[in-house]
Amino acid sequence: MTSPTARSMALLRKRGLVPAQVERWNAWAKVRHDAFGIFDVIAIGDGYILGVQSTTLDHLGERKTKLFASPHTRLWLEAGGKIELHGWRKLLRPRPRWEAKIIVLHSVPVSD
Repeated sequence: MTSPTARSMALLRKRGLVPAQVERWNAWAKVRHDAFGIFDVIAIGDGYILGVQSTTLDHLGERKTKLFASPHTRLWLEAGGKIELHGWRKLLRPRPRWEAKIIVLHSVPVSD
């Protein structure tokens, strides 16, 4: 099985973007580190830059909460970057294939 990140990179390539995986594995601590604490993939093309958080559909809500909690999310959007969350699930019918629910983030809620 391919990872959600690999599936997102393939999807971005199909859309004509140039993706780069920016999360890294810390073998000593056995944890993954996302770019700015929020992105697995950054892609360029069509006159913009896109940050992507990729996960399974079951964890999409958690990743959205993580993005809203990060101060880097607002900075990214204010700098003109776009953000997408990709939640992947496997459909078995009519034939086995992977499908992504894509959430496009335009802003973050204002907190007190």
